[in-house]
Amino acid sequence: MPYRFSPQATKTRPALRLSGAKNLHFAGAPFPRFSAAVAASDLLIKGHKDSWVALGNTLTEDPFPTQRFDYLLANPPFGVHWTAEKKQIDRWPNFRGYSGKLPRINDGALLFLLYMISKFQPYQAGNRDKPGSRTAIVFNGSPLFTGGAGSGESEIRRWIIENDWLEAIVALPEQMFYNTGIGTFIWVVSNRKAEHRQGKIQLIDARERWLPMKRSLGDKRRYLDQNAIDEITREHGSSALSSKAWLKLDKDGKPTEWRTTPPDTEAPEGQKWVERVTSKQFDNTDFGYRRVTIQRPLRLRFQISQDAKERYLNACPELYDALVAVEDKLGQDAYDDWNNIWEQVQDIVKALTSDREGWAKGAKGTAQKKLFRDAFTTVDPDAKPVIAKLHKADAPDTAALFSGQRLPELQPKELHALLGQYEAGKGKFYEYEADSALKDFENIPLKEDVISYVKREVLPYVGDAWIDREALDEQDGGIGKVGYEINFNREFFQYQPPRPLHEIDAELEAVEKRIMGLLREVTE
Repeated sequence: MPYRFSPQATKTRPALRLSGAKNLHFAGAPFPRFSAAVAASDLLIKGHKDSWVALGNTLTEDPFPTQRFDYLLANPPFGVHWTAEKKQIDRWPNFRGYSGKLPRINDGALLFLLYMISKFQPYQAGNRDKPGSRTAIVFNGSPLFTGGAGSGESEIRRWIIENDWLEAIVALPEQMFYNTGIGTFIWVVSNRKAEHRQGKIQLIDARERWLPMKRSLGDKRRYLDQNAIDEITREHGSSALSSKAWLKLDKDGKPTEWRTTPPDTEAPEGQKWVERVTSKQFDNTDFGYRRVTIQRPLRLRFQISQDAKERYLNACPELYDALVAVEDKLGQDAYDDWNNIWEQVQDIVKALTSDREGWAKGAKGTAQKKLFRDAFTTVDPDAKPVIAKLHKADAPDTAALFSGQRLPELQPKELHALLGQYEAGKGKFYEYEADSALKDFENIPLKEDVISYVKREVLPYVGDAWIDREALDEQDGGIGKVGYEINFNREFFQYQPPRPLHEIDAELEAVEKRIMGLLREVTE
């Protein structure tokens, strides 16, 4: 790898220290050596004699263990592996103050952000000695949404968002960098959000604000002009809940002009004006969800067949007499109630005479019973559910299971059924065995309670489903693992209606005529 764990890559991308209003002190930690040398030379040439550059791996060997910074900037490498550092990091009680799960070994991007957050100044409103900090870091799309609920990436996003540090994300156009043409995003993270930003996250979509370069530089074919930069800055500084712009597209769909006010003239022939939403503000919880496990009952049909008998006796030949007794009693008919059949089978085996062998004791007997069910049953959606246990059930602790949610009014019986407990009479409840093949998951927005969602989106389609009350979040103990993801495409999706059919037909007809004309030229 040409670059390893440092917020820097090929140039100086320093942290910025503000001392009063006039004195700027830069600090950076490039890696490897030639990057550090270039960065140090650059600072000296520009007269920053009080600044410093430290060579080192910023994640495993903190070059600034005691310093804190007001502003931090970084453009870390995308998709970098951190295999070499994992052994050392795994021995630490936490990673730079973060004690949750870490990201996948093949993408350490979010580790750079965790390191930068560890360098934040403490913040207290009105206290000049605790001014707080702000950082801006360039990522690809992966840190926005990679990793489901409970994964390292999701837990890091959760930690940042629930601490209300994520201020804004700016989506940049593709083909903006020399070495890659993929889309990139600037994350702005701060522990001193303005009052109107508290509890909010701003998304700014600048993906169409590019202009083409006259000459490409590697993969870099686009750039943001000063007007675009000014508009992005204005939108970031605005307290508006959303912003719009008007974009002129040429016949190839490429942008040629931006306006922040509605156009007062028609676009030239072949071009068109389109309206775009370029900025939105969201609540922190808009990006959170609970991944709730939905279970459905196992339904088994029982039937003794010759093939099933052979399979079972090959595994348990000592139970030949017991199987003959069961077949004599039940025959080879098909039964759709495994619960009833299993009770009969148990009674038949218990009634065997002492000269005929029944179930063994202990683990062997458990294995024999499992093999019996596996051999003589098949899944049948029309069969009755398999009962796993019958027991008394206490009232569910809704405050713990549905932490922070306002639930609809429910009868106790209905709540028990939603949690997989069905009344059997005399204060007892059935619990059905779940069919692993039918297990499903629902990502339920944090702003909606789990019960209402399941009643509206699940039960009308699979009426025998229930909520797995044992699949809990590790942090708050509520049903469903909490996850966070930020999907720009979903939030800024612009529906483009298909062209009229007659236009498409006319184009196809014109192409066919042109092809036929070319063929005639060849054959004549």
